[in-house]
Amino acid sequence: MVILNISTYIFINKNVIKRLTVIKQNINESSLLEEENIINLEDDEINCIYDKVNALSNEANVTKKKLINTINNLKEEEKNYSNILNAMSNAFFSLKAIVNDKGEYIDGEITDVNLAGMELLGLSRKEIINNRFSNLYMNFYRDEEEIIQIFKRIKKSKSECIAREINIIDDKWGLVSVYSLSDGYFSIIINNITEIKKYEKT
Repeated sequence: MVILNISTYIFINKNVIKRLTVIKQNINESSLLEEENIINLEDDEINCIYDKVNALSNEANVTKKKLINTINNLKEEEKNYSNILNAMSNAFFSLKAIVNDKGEYIDGEITDVNLAGMELLGLSRKEIINNRFSNLYMNFYRDEEEIIQIFKRIKKSKSECIAREINIIDDKWGLVSVYSLSDGYFSIIINNITEIKKYEKT
C-alpha cells in the first residue's frame, strides 16, 4: 500500500501536474474562449485538482517518513538481536521446519546462526544459512528415529525439550536443547561440552 501511494504520487507529480499546467496556460492564452465565466470555471476545476494532488503529495510524504522510520527501527532491532545472539557462548540455530505429507517435522532449514554456532561447526554463515539440519549433523541418519520423536514432541507440546549429549561433528560434543518458536519454526541451542568429555575420558 505504501509503495502504491508513493508510486501514485510520483506518477501524478511527473505527468498530471505538468499536463495541467500546460492546459491552464493554453486556456489563459486562448483567444477562442471569450466568456470569462468558462475560463474561471476551468480554473476552479484545475485548482481543485491541484488541491487534491497536493493533499495526496502530503499524504505520500507522511507515509514515506513513517516507512523510513520503520525501516530504521527494524535495522536497529536486527542489530541488537544479532549482538545478543553473538554474545551467547552457546551455539544457536534458528530453523524453519521441513514437513512431510502428514505435516510432521522431518528436518529443518537453518534461517539464522550465531558466532558460536559457526565456530562449533567450523563453517561460515553463508555455508550454514539455508542448509538443512540433516546436512550439517553428521549422525542425523543414525539418530533419525530419535530426532523425529523430538520434532514430534516439539510440534505437539510447543515447549522446551532437552535432548541428550550428542557427538556434533568430529570430536566435538554438545548438550542440545530444542525449543519451539512458533508454528513451523524451532531453535536448537547447543552447549559445547567437548572439554568436559575430554576430562571424562581422562
